[in-house]
Amino acid sequence: MARFTHVRGMFLGATCGLALLTLGAGCGGNEEPMDTNQMMAPVCNASMVSGTDNKAATDSLKLPGVSGNKTYVYDFDGDLRQENQLKNLINTIALSGLDIQGSVNKAVTAGEAIVLMTVKTPDVTKADCASVTMGLAKAPAAMAPAPKYDGSDTFTAATDIVPVTLYGKIEGGKLSTLASKDQKPANEQKIEIRLPLGSGMELPLALRGAHIEGTVVKDGSVLRVKDGVLHGVLAQKDIDTKIVPLVATLLSDMINKDPMGDTAKTIIGLFENQSDPVTKAKCMVAKDCCKTNAATCKILPEEVKNSAVGGVLNSDVQAFDDNGNWAPVAGGKKYNGMSVGIGFTGVTAKF
Repeated sequence: MARFTHVRGMFLGATCGLALLTLGAGCGGNEEPMDTNQMMAPVCNASMVSGTDNKAATDSLKLPGVSGNKTYVYDFDGDLRQENQLKNLINTIALSGLDIQGSVNKAVTAGEAIVLMTVKTPDVTKADCASVTMGLAKAPAAMAPAPKYDGSDTFTAATDIVPVTLYGKIEGGKLSTLASKDQKPANEQKIEIRLPLGSGMELPLALRGAHIEGTVVKDGSVLRVKDGVLHGVLAQKDIDTKIVPLVATLLSDMINKDPMGDTAKTIIGLFENQSDPVTKAKCMVAKDCCKTNAATCKILPEEVKNSAVGGVLNSDVQAFDDNGNWAPVAGGKKYNGMSVGIGFTGVTAKF
């Protein structure tokens, strides 16, 4: 079961004019130096959030780089460079014929891949301190009607993933929680989502240093979240122990189900390299070798790592210290996390 921490949003910054209004201080040279701590707005946390609970459910999940979608890049470490390594991974996996976005769309339409959200704010257009709580919905019961996504749907919250609450502010209807680069180990935010891959498999994304943004609007009584983006970082350990083995299993399954098909041939060509010692050792067992026994063979995690896909299953940001604590370093070269950005939209729902 995933566990989550709470995050506190912070807003810091003041011009001389703002300081004059809030502190009664002038800007003349005779004034005493201003204590910068006085210029800090109170930290946004649960005790400061007021207003109404606006409940919604995602009606779309959008993978980066897929035709028609944005890239959902983000500056995770404050180096002014925007990253999203997931985009490269999705594009590379697509070479094997796997349509992850299609699987996600199908699951969302059926109500099987739904993120539940509660936006608490006194005003959806402006708030110095607002919260957004996110969790997962249970899959619908057998023979249950598909969601309509018109504001009338009712979902049941999943109990195996603990909902997480993030804090931030809303300006002109645009919600943004505490930036990843500003989070510390004590208030780092973690979120886990699962992307359906088809064949009953899911891609678990345990995101660290999470950040959410989006535009919140009211259409009569219906709340809508537009241009939503969830950002976070996958630890290299999770990539190696969870993502890579899952990709290997998925590819093996695709080959075994249609061993003579073009997709199987493409996958074998990409991942089984007869000059690779890993493949050579595997193929000493005839039934495991895809070149000669595609119906029973398997792609190994080590083969995935050694392939072209392996290059985009590696870290691209320095986000953790030596003890695995969240500690992004601007421009750091000791890469130990993969940048992730996923788009979403949402609409009013009950749960």
